[in-house]
Amino acid sequence: DDYIKSWEDNQPGDEALDTTKDPCQKVKCSRHKVCVAQGYQRAMCISRKKLEHRIKLPGTKGHGGCKPCHAAPLAAVCGSDGHTYSSACKLEQQACLASKQLTVRCEGQCPCPTPHGPAGDGKQEPCTGQDLADLGDRLRDWFQLLRENAKQNGSGGLPASPATALERSVAASCKEAVGWMFTRLDTSGDLFLEAAELAAINLDKYEVCIRAFFNSCDTSKDGRVSAPEWCFCFWRESASC
Repeated sequence: DDYIKSWEDNQPGDEALDTTKDPCQKVKCSRHKVCVAQGYQRAMCISRKKLEHRIKLPGTKGHGGCKPCHAAPLAAVCGSDGHTYSSACKLEQQACLASKQLTVRCEGQCPCPTPHGPAGDGKQEPCTGQDLADLGDRLRDWFQLLRENAKQNGSGGLPASPATALERSVAASCKEAVGWMFTRLDTSGDLFLEAAELAAINLDKYEVCIRAFFNSCDTSKDGRVSAPEWCFCFWRESASC
């Protein structure tokens, strides 16, 4: 039988949800099966025969066959859907199986960095207020892309218990993708983002201001970001504030 695994089934209780990673990275299938991503929270081990049969279905004929990634080198790429894939081959395979257009936006993890002028002598410039504002805009756009993709894959709903009045009010005040991302990161459900939960946005290598940005969100300086702090952090530079 085919084996379906949710992302949450494979993580320790204190590990934050990372919405950017290919769920197949943590799933090992038996020798005669191949891992296929179902959205970004589920991975499915499907037999090679079934995969070949699926490839031959009328809905996928136009793709000319979905090539497997048995020995594809692992070099992460960011797809046009806002998700990180373990290799370009994995991205192409997912696009083929899902019958949708996917392209490599950049090498490395999502979101793709925005160049800040020519590369100099390797010295890291301090983060200015404008840098933090620009980063907030990029993160907001990325959250929106992830949210839209989750809706398309039918994984936009939250697995936790029904939202409390406080959670609903926070989501309403936080607006759209920013509030949605908070609920995805808040794995403990306490309406605070601890350092371990914020670490799910693992962008230190690509966004040099990411830590400074989250530190600036923590206006109470208690080492964590509350829901109101999170909302204010993303909308303080917006003209709609």
